[in-house]
Amino acid sequence: MILVNFGSIFRYKEEEFVHLGETPEGDVLYAARIWDHTTTSKLKKADELYSKNPRSPINEGTLLCFVVLTTEDFDGRAAHLHNADGNANPSSNVEYIGKSLNEKDSNKLREVILKDKAIPEKLRKIVERFKK
Repeated sequence: MILVNFGSIFRYKEEEFVHLGETPEGDVLYAARIWDHTTTSKLKKADELYSKNPRSPINEGTLLCFVVLTTEDFDGRAAHLHNADGNANPSSNVEYIGKSLNEKDSNKLREVILKDKAIPEKLRKIVERFKK
């Protein structure tokens, strides 16, 4: 039996995700997609470009909400919060693989979720409720 909590890693449609939480009804699974190194590099470049212009509308959305991971097996890859509530259906073929983020990555991801105003309020409330 695999214990599932904030930071648990799962696969869905052959992609890897970080479990962030579920609605109390269990109908929405919040997850951050773990991108490959190439996409992570593109995200980092976009972040550098748009952070120079804080008034850019792109800074108001979740497109640049991500954490570059240090967890073994995922080091250097981004956990991306864009569309965090649209990645997987909890009743579908979600495969938890028995791995979790390290404490540093979990804390950083929590921090981004709780502090970034672009993150959906429902997700912030779920993460706040189960905060360490």
